Parts: sequence; structure tokens; C-alpha cells
Amino acid sequence: MVLNPIELNQLLGDDLIETGVSGEKLGWVWNVLGPDEIGGTQMFKISAYHEEVRDLCLGYANIIFWVDGDSPWAVQQEVDISLKGKDGNRDDCSTTSKLLGDLVLPEGSLDYQITLARSSTTRGEKLLDLGVSYNSRPNPAAWTPSSSELSNWGENEQHLPDDSSIRNHPLEVAMDCMPEMSEAVAARQALSPNGDGFIWRAIDSRTGDVTEWNISWVDEDEASGWIRMSISGGLDSYNCTYLSHGVHDNGVAWNRQSIPAALNMSMIESNIADSSRYPMFTGSEGFFQNQNMLHPETRIGHLVVIPDSEYGDWLERLNSVENGATTVDFSRTWDEGGWTHQLSMALDATDGRVIGWNLYKQPVD
Repeated sequence: MVLNPIELNQLLGDDLIETGVSGEKLGWVWNVLGPDEIGGTQMFKISAYHEEVRDLCLGYANIIFWVDGDSPWAVQQEVDISLKGKDGNRDDCSTTSKLLGDLVLPEGSLDYQITLARSSTTRGEKLLDLGVSYNSRPNPAAWTPSSSELSNWGENEQHLPDDSSIRNHPLEVAMDCMPEMSEAVAARQALSPNGDGFIWRAIDSRTGDVTEWNISWVDEDEASGWIRMSISGGLDSYNCTYLSHGVHDNGVAWNRQSIPAALNMSMIESNIADSSRYPMFTGSEGFFQNQNMLHPETRIGHLVVIPDSEYGDWLERLNSVENGATTVDFSRTWDEGGWTHQLSMALDATDGRVIGWNLYKQPVD
């Protein structure tokens, strides 16, 4: 829409165009400003802004466009977009917006302005039937996981199952290391076999044969903290090393009943590594070298958000206000050919749906 003429029916629907009429569709909030003249022709001038870009504190995306009764597209449109990366000033943003920025935004900023204007119109002769289906049309439920593939771990387990076969030290190994973390008493108690806590955020990053886990937990009293550890070795000879720990100041709710069933990490990895579905995530500029091997720089994390926590507005973005949400995030940063590449992606773990992704390149400093 920002790179091509706006298709009016997609954005405005069948609403009558007159001064003061407004609406919302495809994430854009639009408002008819009133009549205006372009090239001697009387038209209507309409403004629109992207609601999620604004609400998630990513910057702004605005469009001014003009329409007449003779064109199914905008006759002229002026696009003005400014997006700020993770290093932008988001002091006035919500806690969730700051977290989202850390998950999926690269550093830097993007400013984009463009004006599109109609030069001519040529009408065809063949009528098309809107809404007619066809044999190769994708099934919207084609990739929806079955209930048997989802794990209801929130009832009595301590974390979203990982079970990865392509990472040497999945989260289950980190949990086996927890009894050795004598410095982090509260974390060890909350996540012990008899503990009542669970993991609401975990990040896996790897350097060579060493995995570093950053794990955030919450217990029944809604005390929350984090612990960092490194793991090396394999099979029955894991070496667990305590790195640091601390306390979270943000409010995190403990309510297990609101934790949604979700895909385990190994299923998500398998889906994302399927190059027939997501060709952009495999290869030199992807997260995976091939279906069975991650790039060494790839970092993987997951986030569990339930109502009444300070991250609650994140639920509205996923339409999961009542039941909570689980997201998985992939990120990778590497230098190649004189450029720094930053690839990020976020995914809804309850249905496998990719929420968004971006690849950002800038000259190496």
C-alpha cells in the first residue's frame, strides 16, 4: 500500500465517501478531510495513519491520498514514514513496546517519503467476478496445528517444552543445571522439582560449543527474577557454569490457568526451517544453514505473557486478552561483505503464525 497505489475497496470498503467519514481497515485508520482539487478535477482528500506503528511506539506511518469516482485506486498519494530502531528514544512508550523493540527491531532508523500520481487510465473489456474461488487457492487453515501438537505445559510444568534436536543444550538441559546454581537461591527454589514457579522468558545464544541461557522466572507469590548460565559439553558430561542473577522490577503475573497451550520449540524450529514455507529463513541471509543446522549467530527466545502482568498490552496485539499468549523470537546479527546484517522474526507459538520479520543492513562501523 505504501509502495503501490491504494486499492480503495480494500481500504475503504463500501463506505460512502463524504466529509467527516472515518474508518479502520488493514491496520490503517482513515478519515475523509473533505473536497479538494487536483489538476482541475474535484476530488476527496483522505488521511490515514497506521495504528500499530503508532501504538507500538515504532514511529509513524502516514498517507494523504485523493480519490475520485472514476478510479478504483487513489489518484494521488503522499506517503510519509519514519521508523526508529531499538536505539531510538522510547522513554514514553509502554513496557511492552520497549520489549517488542528489543525483540524484533534493528538499530538505526528509516525515513521514507514518496508521492505517487496517476498519469493515465486505460480500462479493459473483460469483466471479473469478485469472490470466485479457484483450485489452487491456499487453505487458511493449512498450517494450523492440531490440538494434539500443542503442549498444555502451564497446568503443572515449569517451562514451554524445548526438546530441540539441532541445538546441543535445549532448555531441559538448563533445568538440569539449576541445582548447581547455588548463588541464585530464589531461582533454584522456584524452579526446583517441588517448586511452584515457571519460566516466562528464556533466551538461548551460542558461541562455538558453549550455550548461554538467560532465564526469567516467576513464583506463586509473583516474585520474579532472572538467572544467566553457560553450558558446555554433551550428553552425560554437561558442564554448567553460573554467570549472574537478579530481580525483575516489572510486575509478572503467576496465573497458570491463563498460560495457553503452545507448540514446543522443536516443532517451531522444524516449521521455520522448512524452506518450502519460509525460503527467506534458510540460506546465507537466514537463521538456518539448512534444515538441520542453525547459523552460529542465531539467537532463539520465547516469551509467555498472561493477563494482569505489565506486558498485558502485548496480548491485545495477539487477540489473546483472556487466555494469555506465547511468542517465539529468532534473531541473528553478522558481518559480511562490508555490511552488518540484522535479521529478526517473531512468531505466535499457539498457532505457528509468523507475526513479522525484518532484515536490516548497514555498513560495518
